[in-house]
Amino acid sequence: MSGAENTAKMQVGEYTLKLLLGFLTGAAVAAFGIPTEGIVIGGLLAIIWVQYFKQIKLVMLCLAGGAFIFGILYFHLYAQGSVTFLRLPQDSPATFEGLVVEEPRNANRFARFTIELQEPYRGKIGVIDEASGIQYGDVLRLEGRIRIENGEIIAKFPKTERLARNKGHWLKEQLLAVKRGVIQSFERALPPDEAALLSGITLGARSSFSPKLKEDMAISGTIHIVAVSGYNISILAIVLGSAAALFMRRRIAIWVAVIGILLFVGIVGSEASVVRAAIMGILGLLAEGTGRPNNQAYAIALAASLMVAWDPTIIRNDLGFMLSFLSLLGVTYLSPALQSLWRNAKDKGFFAWKENLDTTLGAQLGVLPVLLLTFGSVSATSLLANILIIPLIPITMGVGFLLGIIQWLSPLLAFPVTEIARLLTGYEIWVIQFFADTAIPIGNFFAYPVVIIAYYLFFAAFIAYRNKKGEIKLTEPSAIKNLWS
Repeated sequence: MSGAENTAKMQVGEYTLKLLLGFLTGAAVAAFGIPTEGIVIGGLLAIIWVQYFKQIKLVMLCLAGGAFIFGILYFHLYAQGSVTFLRLPQDSPATFEGLVVEEPRNANRFARFTIELQEPYRGKIGVIDEASGIQYGDVLRLEGRIRIENGEIIAKFPKTERLARNKGHWLKEQLLAVKRGVIQSFERALPPDEAALLSGITLGARSSFSPKLKEDMAISGTIHIVAVSGYNISILAIVLGSAAALFMRRRIAIWVAVIGILLFVGIVGSEASVVRAAIMGILGLLAEGTGRPNNQAYAIALAASLMVAWDPTIIRNDLGFMLSFLSLLGVTYLSPALQSLWRNAKDKGFFAWKENLDTTLGAQLGVLPVLLLTFGSVSATSLLANILIIPLIPITMGVGFLLGIIQWLSPLLAFPVTEIARLLTGYEIWVIQFFADTAIPIGNFFAYPVVIIAYYLFFAAFIAYRNKKGEIKLTEPSAIKNLWS
């Protein structure tokens, strides 16, 4: 490939990245209802920013501005179209039927799930009910009130009757059956808390968490370890791709890994962090298969844009979407800048504690405003808790997959793996409980939007300054860093 062709491809990629960022910014502005004066001030700051740190051609700036306006219009058109599409019962309370289209999420004695309304009604609504064995694919008749709370259409504790089962997609039903079987094998082999933690780390399942364990994980700042993320996807892609490459050509092996990722998403669910990790994992595999460099900034922007194009309200309504991308940005860009202040990139420390510190700090700083606004406080000791746990998460996840397979083949043969899983999860639970008991809470100091804007602008300027000086090289994060995303 000639130098001219390479230059042309780089320019196309740069233009595409700016278009994606413009679209995302516009959709976010519409989602949060930022007033006109805020848009004008933000636009002026953006122009000053790009002119100071990186010269951008006028045509690119105009295209990004057009994408920004399109993002605003797209959000409003989607919101209006969603309301037009809905056809809800007019009477209250009402009787209606629906198909459960997502795996219910159980919390204590209650279950939360989504149903797709059946004729004569139309649309999807959330339901909160007692945890009574409801599964994906069930057809239910419900009687109750449908309300709109915080922009979400929801029915709370309706009278529920199951009319039929196994009416969902056959493949998804089979995948969820595999998931339930693996979780049950963990529960037979391990104590309740250890089994719940292993299910969370391996499959992102949280339904069997005791209230105490869930509270301890939230207080200690370790709840993220049970969110399926980039690390799970990375390990799955490497294992499947490497195994397939032993028997077939490299390009076919890559497609085997892509299919494996899609099936894994079907098993663990379609939470924002899972979908984001899957999209970026697939993009990375396709880039490798075509011999193209895996541009992290482009992958992040494309993954976010695809998710927002599917449902732009996810920006405002899905906390997981916001946390997933903010933590990923913190790991990808802020962590290397922090690392450049105090250590050489090759000096990772014993058991990689220095690298884990930078990763944890970058991720925590990336999501700090959202966490404080949502939960009111975070623990200052969460950094140390994560340094002690993160290095063992990859091993725990691998042991979980292995235990699920061997336990299915022969519980007797699974005994050694069970003991390893018990040892790992027991240690992790001890760390979680210790740092929950010794937590040092940090209160919310992001009471005003201007403080949040100033916070992120400060770190953006810090990253740009370190990058301009050549102190850091912004590249794709390692697999251990993807654990945070």
